[in-house]
Amino acid sequence: MKKSLMTLAVGCFITAAAPAMADNHETGFYGGVSGGYMFFDDLDIKDTTLATGVVLNASADMDDGWAGLVNIGYNFGGIRLELEGGY
Repeated sequence: MKKSLMTLAVGCFITAAAPAMADNHETGFYGGVSGGYMFFDDLDIKDTTLATGVVLNASADMDDGWAGLVNIGYNFGGIRLELEGGY
C-alpha cells in the first residue's frame, strides 16, 4: 500500500508541473548547463544464436564518472531550435 501511495504522489507532482512548463510563450534566446555523477553497474552478456548455435559470453567493466550537458537555443513561441552537447 505504501508503494502504491508513493507512486500516486509522484505521478500527481509530475502531471501538475506539465501545464506550467508547456505554457511558455516567451520568445528569444535561452541556454542551460547541467551536470552530475553517473553510477554504472558492470554488464554480463550471455546470448545464444539459434541459427548457428554459437554462444556469446561477454562482460564489460563500467566505470563511474562525471557527466555534463550544455544547451543553447531560440524559442520562436511554439517551436524551439536548440543545439545541445553532452559528455
